Amino acid sequence: MKHNTNQLKSNMYIDWETSDRITISNLMQTYYDTKEFNDSIAISNSENPSKHFAEDYMYNMRLLDSIKVVLSYFGEEV
Repeated sequence: MKHNTNQLKSNMYIDWETSDRITISNLMQTYYDTKEFNDSIAISNSENPSKHFAEDYMYNMRLLDSIKVVLSYFGEEV
């Protein structure tokens, strides 16, 4: 049986363009949510410095950079 990479176990099928738009939308939402969360981490860390805040902030910065790379693959920019 040949498997289509766009086909789920439920036999649901969506075309590539729709799949790309869903992926881009999810990545954009994740990017902006993470950026907003990082802004709140920066405020919290300035009021109460913490190693954990700093680690979370740096992790999120790397995540944001990675999302930008993946979005560029789809021809999108943030």
